[in-house]
Amino acid sequence: MATRQQELDRIEKSTKDNAQSIQTQQLLLEENSNHVKNLQIQMAEICTQLREMKKLMLHNNRGNDQRLVRLGRLDFPKFNGEDVEGWLYKCDHFFSMDKTRSNLKAYFAVVNLEGPALQWHQGFMSSQNRVIEDIVWEDYARSILNRFSTRLSENPIEDLKNLQQTGTLQDYCEAFDALLNKVQLCESYAAGLFIAGLKPEIRCLVKIFKPQTIRDVISMAKQQEVVYSTLFGSKDVRKLNPIPMNKIGANDEEEESTPEEVINVQEMTMDPQIPIHVINGVPSFNTMRVIGTI
Repeated sequence: MATRQQELDRIEKSTKDNAQSIQTQQLLLEENSNHVKNLQIQMAEICTQLREMKKLMLHNNRGNDQRLVRLGRLDFPKFNGEDVEGWLYKCDHFFSMDKTRSNLKAYFAVVNLEGPALQWHQGFMSSQNRVIEDIVWEDYARSILNRFSTRLSENPIEDLKNLQQTGTLQDYCEAFDALLNKVQLCESYAAGLFIAGLKPEIRCLVKIFKPQTIRDVISMAKQQEVVYSTLFGSKDVRKLNPIPMNKIGANDEEEESTPEEVINVQEMTMDPQIPIHVINGVPSFNTMRVIGTI
């Protein structure tokens, strides 16, 4: 009996020791699980920081390193006080291609000023209580535009409506483009304004085709200008000088004329032509309507 009781005590003690060991292992497992969770959280934070650093590095490279590479290949437009509107347009296009930061736009523009433009800039900066990096490019562009712009018109739409072709078609196109760049109009409306300003002999022919784009209007106007100049261009027609009444019936010696005054009527004869005004039904100073019956 004593031996069996000792065996039972030994088994009970071993069971208690195993239970304590199991509890200890469970506590260790819980601690390890907490450590693993903490490590996962730290890894997630590290990954987030790495992504932010990558984005920042890409932004810096795009804003600085790549920009410097492009500056070596692209020439920033110079400005000496002439055609300020065209210069500002080139600057905006350059900034868009170069992805220049806003606080550096005016800084880069100043380096490319020359002559009167550079003198104006020096006076402009002396009246400012800021450094060039703090000046907004839009404000700087408005200031330099007000100083050097030669376009005094305040209503470009009204000027477009009143614009009329008085010289060549090329001069009219250049004047129209200069005003059109200052407004935003739909293309069909701009095409109508362009047609309205053409010379009558070109306008009436272009309107027949009803073009809706500036490209088509200019192309048709050029074609009609060539056609009109071909049909009704300047011709070298010699005029007959009237004979005074006191010389009628005079002798042959008095009636003789110099060779330069002799006109060959046969050389002046022309084949009959039908003007294009008649074909199109457009009244003109050299057309005549005749009503008749057969």
